Amino acid sequence: MSLESFQNKYELHVKPLSLFGIISAVKLLQRQIPKTQLKHESLFDTFLKSQKSSRIVYQKLISDKGERSLSCQEKWHKDISSTNETVDWRKVYQTSTACTRSSKLIDFNFRFLHRRLATNSYLQKIGIREDNNCIFCHNEKEDLMHLFWQCEKTTIFWQNLSLWLQSCQILTTENNLHLETALGLKPDSSNFKLQINFCCLLAKQHIWICRLRELHPTQNNFFIYLTHIHLLENKTPSNTKKWKPFLPSLNQVS
Repeated sequence: MSLESFQNKYELHVKPLSLFGIISAVKLLQRQIPKTQLKHESLFDTFLKSQKSSRIVYQKLISDKGERSLSCQEKWHKDISSTNETVDWRKVYQTSTACTRSSKLIDFNFRFLHRRLATNSYLQKIGIREDNNCIFCHNEKEDLMHLFWQCEKTTIFWQNLSLWLQSCQILTTENNLHLETALGLKPDSSNFKLQINFCCLLAKQHIWICRLRELHPTQNNFFIYLTHIHLLENKTPSNTKKWKPFLPSLNQVS
């Protein structure tokens, strides 16, 4: 549509650059809205008739981003074979800040949930590594699920952690850490949710640190790390409740 025909049709006097901006905004909006919504009324006409056209564009773009599932969430659903209804993503993202004030732990969990940790599978894909073998077992493809849950070395670590939590009377003897809870995709909601979710978060970071150092994750090294975090957080009185069930074991380590 030429500038002259636009001015005659809509009785608007605009400059060529302003017309170009309107056309670009409408085209962008058209790509965001399903075609079925455009059958009854021209989007271009709706845009021009509105007294607050910029709000229409903004609301549609924000609405689309809010409804569309992020690719990282879709990948997690596929990995744990779940549906959208079984994962409360708002709760998942808030768990780390609810159980710790450590900026390093919160940052790590953010990168973990958004799948921003460079495993060997990814490094091979971008040409940095020649193979994608797991650092721990050297047999299987190292992706997030294998590294943090499926690897035999990691499995032993989670089993020992479950036994320790049972000895602290945080987990019952009939229960072990499940995949979704361990990875923080379905945070624990029991009376000991603070301790369990915190331990799972710290365990994930411990696994990643061991991976970077090419060491196997072990219970003893985890206890040393846990003791270090306790010394840092013990300076804040508000953390006393969280650490109370762990103190007998930590005193033995120290």
